[in-house]
Amino acid sequence: MKIVNNYSRFLAHHPWTILLVGLLLTGLFIYGATLVQMESIDYSKAIPSNYKEIKAFNFIKDEFGTTGSALTFVIRLDEENGESEINDIRDVKVLNYINLISEKSKKISGISSVSSLSTLLKSDNAGILPKSNEKIVELINNAKVINPQTIDVVNSLNQTSGGINQINTSLNQTTGGLTQISQGVDASSKGVAQISVVLEKISSALGQEQDFSSINQLVLLTTQLDSLIDASVNPLDPNYTNMKRSVAIIKAGLEQTYMGLEESSAGLKTTSNILDQSSTALDKISTGLNQANDGTKQIIQYNEKMSLGLMNINQGLNGISQYISFTSAEYTPGKKTIINQYPGYLSTDYSTTIIRLNLDSMSKTEEIELVNELDQILNETVVPNGITSGYTGSIKLSEEMQNSIGPTMTSTSIISIALILIIVSILFFSLRKGIISLFAIIFGTIWTFGIMGLTGSPINSIMSGALSMIMGIGIDFGIQIVNRFNQEKLKNNTEEAMINTIKNTWSQMLITTLAALIGFRAMSMGEITIIADLGNMMGLGVLSCYLIAMTIIPAILVLNDKITLENIRKIVHQDKSDNTTNVKQKNKKVKLKK
Repeated sequence: MKIVNNYSRFLAHHPWTILLVGLLLTGLFIYGATLVQMESIDYSKAIPSNYKEIKAFNFIKDEFGTTGSALTFVIRLDEENGESEINDIRDVKVLNYINLISEKSKKISGISSVSSLSTLLKSDNAGILPKSNEKIVELINNAKVINPQTIDVVNSLNQTSGGINQINTSLNQTTGGLTQISQGVDASSKGVAQISVVLEKISSALGQEQDFSSINQLVLLTTQLDSLIDASVNPLDPNYTNMKRSVAIIKAGLEQTYMGLEESSAGLKTTSNILDQSSTALDKISTGLNQANDGTKQIIQYNEKMSLGLMNINQGLNGISQYISFTSAEYTPGKKTIINQYPGYLSTDYSTTIIRLNLDSMSKTEEIELVNELDQILNETVVPNGITSGYTGSIKLSEEMQNSIGPTMTSTSIISIALILIIVSILFFSLRKGIISLFAIIFGTIWTFGIMGLTGSPINSIMSGALSMIMGIGIDFGIQIVNRFNQEKLKNNTEEAMINTIKNTWSQMLITTLAALIGFRAMSMGEITIIADLGNMMGLGVLSCYLIAMTIIPAILVLNDKITLENIRKIVHQDKSDNTTNVKQKNKKVKLKK
């Protein structure tokens, strides 16, 4: 391929450029490697959600707001206690120690509840911690007694459930009534709004100014007509009187019409003002109806939510009632049922007791803080002689596992690199070439962790063994490049040897890389996600080793060979210079003797 040919020639003639770019990327990935986070295995995410165990886990989390995780303190007698030391875990000294641990643990954030021998004894002793061994033994032996015939739990639950059903029915009826009210209020609001619009239009029409100028002009014309009659008609003319009377009547009628129209206009303005006030009042009524409608809808929503909550409570009560009905079949009428919680906290030989710490759902940082606080409590609290205490649980085990991942990966990596170096050095009969071939896995590992750190991919305990597997696969790339270069060097100079090396190895190693990537990718086809994470890490590691074998290792080989040849040339040149000098000195000595 033309691209491979151009790249191989560029690398052979500019190895410093390739090496510099590779080292810059390596520096970036070294920083990324510092960002890699160690995490515990979250089985709720690692295992498919359709598994019944995960379904139960999610049910507990959703219904009760807890993941069901817990820590357990274990307090036990030493195996060989003398007569002067504690020989019974029910000793009052042990009880005081348990009480201190319990009370201190309750104050830690993330612990939802604490139950222990001390909490049980205080519950049975009016909240007071017993002060003597005899009282402790008496309370433990005095089990609580309940006669099932005196308490009809099933009937009580059924009555409660029936009452809730009645409340639920009432709420549904109330919701229906409120819905009808809301619809009526909504319709009334729309009707009032329409009336208000009509009144505004009428008020606008009535409030318009009336033009009476034409009547005034007619009055002026009658006055002018009266003056013309005086000027042009003889007062002795029999028609004079009739004409004057007619004009006077017309003028009086016009004046009365004008006055009537003015009074009518004033009345219309008053009516318009009244209609404006009515429209404003109707707007306020409409606003009030809208607010009442919104409030009614909110009440409907509250009723629906309350009804849903009551239905859930009712279902829970029915479930409890069914369970009690099922278990009550084991009761014998008249026989007392003994309920004793102490066996759950005491071993049968009274050598061990426990403290249960129920935990809330917490982030990884909060879990680390919790473990640190519990360790501090253990260190601060004085342990009675003859007693050993500690705690365990998923969070503690996860913390211990994470603390061991780093050292384990470091030790296995060192051992793997050392053994691989010995083998490849023997293979090439050269420590230098063995180290160069080792760069494939050294830089490949750095690149792998750097990319994971920059992309925010965490590492868990299962993935800790992937590093050795990456080394086992990735070293092949370094060996192939070094070995092929040695073979090409027998026939060509340094540049041509490297060009031929890359041309003849890139495709075979690429096919090997693709085959490995396909195989590791197939690991993600299963249901267990932690296996998929392992496959992704190994695939990334193999790809990184291949890229190193195509960039940094060839550049180092070319530079190493050039530096070696340059040293040889210098030595040869120095030998020739020394020989020439010696010959000249001998010739001078011969001449002097002559």
